[in-house]
Amino acid sequence: MLAVLAFPCFLSGLLASPLCGAALFFACGLSENQLRRSAFSSVPDLVSTIEQYVEKHNRDPKPFIWTAKASDILAKVTRARKKLNKMQSV
Repeated sequence: MLAVLAFPCFLSGLLASPLCGAALFFACGLSENQLRRSAFSSVPDLVSTIEQYVEKHNRDPKPFIWTAKASDILAKVTRARKKLNKMQSV
């Protein structure tokens, strides 16, 4: 789970991948509300918190509605790829 949170979508090149969907899901709610304000003494504590969040979220699910235009998202991805390619070629 933590790898998903730390993995930026633009690096994968697959905007519609499950990893990006999961990253958006957690970034929008879980990290802001629970992960950032908590200290976990063990991995099972962290996993338990994530599972509780998912359970609560699934009781009253709401669809994710994109507010950005597809062209804006693709332009941002293109800019990010150019910067990444420059960094990798140095």
